[in-house]
Amino acid sequence: MKTNNNKKNPKQKGIQYGILLAAALALLIKNPSVFLENQTGNQAEIAEQAAPVELTRVIDGDTIRIKVNGKESKARLLLIDTPEVSTTKTGSAQKFGEEAKKQLESIVEGKEISIAFDNTHTQEDDYGRLLVYLFAGDRLVQEEMLEEGYARLGYENGEEEYYPLLKKAEQKARGEKKKIWSIPDYVQDYGFSNN
Repeated sequence: MKTNNNKKNPKQKGIQYGILLAAALALLIKNPSVFLENQTGNQAEIAEQAAPVELTRVIDGDTIRIKVNGKESKARLLLIDTPEVSTTKTGSAQKFGEEAKKQLESIVEGKEISIAFDNTHTQEDDYGRLLVYLFAGDRLVQEEMLEEGYARLGYENGEEEYYPLLKKAEQKARGEKKKIWSIPDYVQDYGFSNN
């Protein structure tokens, strides 16, 4: 009877698993962020999977118009909220509203843009707007808006793909008192103070 020399006994398998576990723990101790980075994904890789679109107009700091397969649609950037430029909702334009719009324009200007959806949200909101992550090149636009203090994290359920990354960006801007965070009590649980 022929025996298979490639089979390992349980003791050998246990030793191999132990070595792999020790290596993983050593990596975690040396660089704990490696596991978080892998959990939230590499932005460049995810941006490559996003669908390319044509930007037709920036409406404000968190809303754009895009062409997808020749059809124009309004799109709302997932997980961020910026001050209003229009007076329709608030009665007057809000502080940093115009600046947020200009910041978004500068981020996307001259770049290839693409969108991706989050499976924890519907693809459209109650107003018929697409709910998207927006990429300018391989950079997540929402992260940049939050980091620079033009947006607050909003409309999240905490389970979204980019929630940990975006929460970190908001905390950084808040800690540095950038833009919207420079005015005490301006940022509210829902939106911004009109005072």
